[in-house]
Amino acid sequence: MNWQPIETAPKDASRVLVSWGNPAEDATFCRWFLNRRTGTEFWNDEIELDHYENETNPPKYWLPLPGIAP
Repeated sequence: MNWQPIETAPKDASRVLVSWGNPAEDATFCRWFLNRRTGTEFWNDEIELDHYENETNPPKYWLPLPGIAP
């Protein structure tokens, strides 16, 4: 499976693996998120308490996660 442009990633709150295209940065799990306080939408990594970095420097690529068996 190849990395896809982030513009093609699902924005339905599904978790995906994302990358910033920088080998020095690890890929991480994210989902599309609406910040109700500011009204902005961005890729939320669920780790950062300050989402400023992901809002101003969004990931560039994504991969789907395999399904989980019941």
